[in-house]
Order: sequence, then structure tokens, then C-alpha cells
Amino acid sequence: MMTEFKRTQRDYPLSFKIAVVEQVEKRRDDL
Repeated sequence: MMTEFKRTQRDYPLSFKIAVVEQVEKRRDDL
């Protein structure tokens, strides 16, 4: 159970960063 939790903790920041990068790319296109 702890390993599953750790994996989720590690995967979440990655997907979060990807979402942030996509937002920045969209904003750059608007400018």
C-alpha cells in the first residue's frame, strides 16, 4: 500500500507540470 501511495505522489507532480507547461504554451500562442 505504501509503494502505491509513493508512486502516486511521484506521478502527480509530473502530470501537474505537464498541465502547467500546456497552459504556458497556450498563453504564448495568444500573445
